[in-house]
Amino acid sequence: MAGWVVAACVVCQFWMGPARFVFQTLTTASAAQETASVRRDFIGAIAPDASVIAGLPYLSHLAMRQNLHSLHHVLKGLKTLSRAEYVPPPPTDEVLVDVADSATFDPDAGYYHPAMKTVDGRIIPESEQLLESFLRNASWGPHARNEVTLFRREAKPPQRPGITGVGRPLDDHHRLVSARLVTTAEGEKAVAFGYEVEPDRKIIPWVRLYLIAPDQQRYSITKGPIALGKPAGHAIGESWAIRPPSYIPKGKYQAWLLFYDNHEELFPGKARFEKRTFDLGEFEVR
Repeated sequence: MAGWVVAACVVCQFWMGPARFVFQTLTTASAAQETASVRRDFIGAIAPDASVIAGLPYLSHLAMRQNLHSLHHVLKGLKTLSRAEYVPPPPTDEVLVDVADSATFDPDAGYYHPAMKTVDGRIIPESEQLLESFLRNASWGPHARNEVTLFRREAKPPQRPGITGVGRPLDDHHRLVSARLVTTAEGEKAVAFGYEVEPDRKIIPWVRLYLIAPDQQRYSITKGPIALGKPAGHAIGESWAIRPPSYIPKGKYQAWLLFYDNHEELFPGKARFEKRTFDLGEFEVR
């Protein structure tokens, strides 16, 4: 009987005990270290005296500065544990957005949400619209790599690039003029986008990169909302650097972009945006 009890305890360690989580942690440790490296690069790029808005996991790394605000308040639109409206601060020097930050963008965390109605009848816009409203109060130079984007406030609006082309409609408010793979000065692969965005867009699409291997195995990296904080009009340019994690095997892949409504994926309901794909061509992981 004692032997059976010991055997049952061992089995339960892998069934409902911590052993399976230890194994998962070991298998994902390498990817987690690379993700942490990307995030350290962005944190290190923020000046020590800069005012910052950032997601919850970043706040402890930025806590020594005087002017620090949490991104989850901006996305929520309400004060913590309150129905009172949250009034964002004046434009900060930097805004750090990490769409893979589950403490901020996971719907279960309660901060990222679709348009919602409060008990007193007020309509709180969806999270992307709240972030867009804040960013439009200043001019920004975004620096994006994988899931992280650092918006740096600029003294004057950046010069718009000369983007030409007929364009491909994404919906009534967005047209994809161009999307191509380029190599950055640092030797990284990047996607260069060109958009036309109509004023007062109701939906802010997200974009995700899929790398498809010859055996049809798929790997994905999500950029997040497109053209955030950009003034509506023609020739809106964005650059998105791609640093493939080590769990993606070396080799040649077919690269595809997927434009989609993130709220439709997380909060299923009436479809608002028809998914669009765009073939980028061959992408080599070295």
